[in-house]
Amino acid sequence: MLLAPWALPAVLLVGCIVALRVAGSGKYRTLSLRAAHSLLEGGNLVVLDVRERAELVGGVLPGALSIPLSQLRERMEQVPSGTLLVYCASGMRSRFACSWLSKAGRQEVFNLAGGIEAWRQHGLPITARPN
Repeated sequence: MLLAPWALPAVLLVGCIVALRVAGSGKYRTLSLRAAHSLLEGGNLVVLDVRERAELVGGVLPGALSIPLSQLRERMEQVPSGTLLVYCASGMRSRFACSWLSKAGRQEVFNLAGGIEAWRQHGLPITARPN
């Protein structure tokens, strides 16, 4: 079967999306800003920032624990038990972190859609960088 020339980019795009979903699949969900903010306000939540140290200058989500993605596999035992909200700058690195954490047996793992940049753009609370 031949494809029309205009159909090829669409087929490639769908293939890339499917590949990303399979590569990043794990037992985690991506939360909207509103849902994540509600979860954060409810307490009893571990907030994990997987950005690199230099990226923390602009602040972090309230109560966030900082473990860069580049160190997460070696430091997974430092992530407290409980429901996890994981974020990075835009949501891409945190997807990998969520996948790793869920494959390591963590049950309630959530990725923040759009990362801290979307959070900031919507005027949601940010605190000073952790020590």
